[in-house]
Amino acid sequence: MSILDIVDLSNNNGSKNIKDYPADGYMFKATEGRNFTDKYCDQFVQQAIKAGKVWGVYHFMDGSPWQAQADHFIAATKGYIGKGILCLDYEMYGRQGPAIAKKWLDYVYQKTRVRPIIYMSASVTKEENWTEVVKANYGLWVADYSAPLDKLGYWSGAMMWQYTSTPYDKNYFYGDKNTWLAYAGAKDQTPPKPSQPTINQGIAKPGKGLFYRVHIPNQGWLGYVGSTVTAGTTGKAIPIQAVEVLWNGIGDLITSKAHVSGIGWKPWNYNITGTTGQDRNLEAVQFWLGEFLAKQGYSIEYRVHVAKTGWQAWKKDGEIAGTTGKGLAIEAIEFRMRKNGELEVGKFL
Repeated sequence: MSILDIVDLSNNNGSKNIKDYPADGYMFKATEGRNFTDKYCDQFVQQAIKAGKVWGVYHFMDGSPWQAQADHFIAATKGYIGKGILCLDYEMYGRQGPAIAKKWLDYVYQKTRVRPIIYMSASVTKEENWTEVVKANYGLWVADYSAPLDKLGYWSGAMMWQYTSTPYDKNYFYGDKNTWLAYAGAKDQTPPKPSQPTINQGIAKPGKGLFYRVHIPNQGWLGYVGSTVTAGTTGKAIPIQAVEVLWNGIGDLITSKAHVSGIGWKPWNYNITGTTGQDRNLEAVQFWLGEFLAKQGYSIEYRVHVAKTGWQAWKKDGEIAGTTGKGLAIEAIEFRMRKNGELEVGKFL
C-alpha cells in the first residue's frame, strides 16, 4: 500500500497558497460550531482541484447542539460531497462524548451518503469509549507527535496519522489516491479498513558473509539483505522490533545488545537482538564480534535510522547506535565489515 503526504490547513495558517505547503493532498477546515465558516476553505479547495491533489474538509466541533453543527457543515460543504473526504474534528472544548460524536457522524452520513471520518488525539482514543463509533466503521485520523504511533484505544489502526505540527500540520495517509477517493465516497461507499503497507525486502535465505534482517510490526521478519544494504524502511514510520545478524549463516559469531521500549537494556545475546510478539520497539543497539572473527582482524560497523532524526553516524565494535530516554524507535539499520581496516563490501554477496 502507498502512503500519501497530507497537510491540513485553515485560516490560522500564514500563507493561503498551497504551493507553500507541498504535499500529495490536503485537509481544509470548513466550519466550526453552528455559525463559523472558514472563508479560506473554498480558496484552498479550488487550488487543490486545479493542482490535481486529493483533498477533504473538516468541521471543528464545539459545545453547541450537535445537529445544528452538522446542518451548518452540510450546508457549507454541499458542493464538495462525493469529491473530498468529510471529517469531524473532535478535540478541546468540542468533546461532548462519543455518543454525541456518533450522532453527528451518523447524521452527516445519512444526509450525504458519504461516510465521514473522525479526528482526535491518540490519548482521546483511550480516554473515552469509542466502541460504537468503531463498529459503525468510521475511519480514524489520529494526532500523535511521538514516534512510533501509539496504540489507538478502540481502533485497530488509523487511516491517517498527524505526526507533527512543525512548522505546520503534516500527516501520513495510509493508501493511494484511489483509497482516498473511496473515503471521499461514491454513494454508499464503504471505506477500506486501514492497514500498514506490506514491505517486500531481501531474500529468504542468507548468503555467504554478512547478512541481516529485521522484524517489524504486523508483518514479522523481512528478508535477509547483505553488507551495506538497508534493512527496514525510512519515511514510513514503521519501527524495528528485532534484528538478526549472521556471518556465513551462523548467528553465534556476533554478539548484540538492545535497548527496548518499555524495558530498557536487555542482556547481551547472540544472533537476534530485541523482541518479537511483545509490541516493543528497538531504540538503541550494540554489536560486537566474537573472538573467532576478531582474531582474524575483522571489525563490525553499523548505523541506524531513528524516527524524527534520520540516519546517525556509523558506529563500530560495541558502540551505542540509536537513542535512550527519548522514546524514538529505530526504523532502519545497515551493517558493514572491515578486515584489517579494509572495507569488505561486496566480497561475500
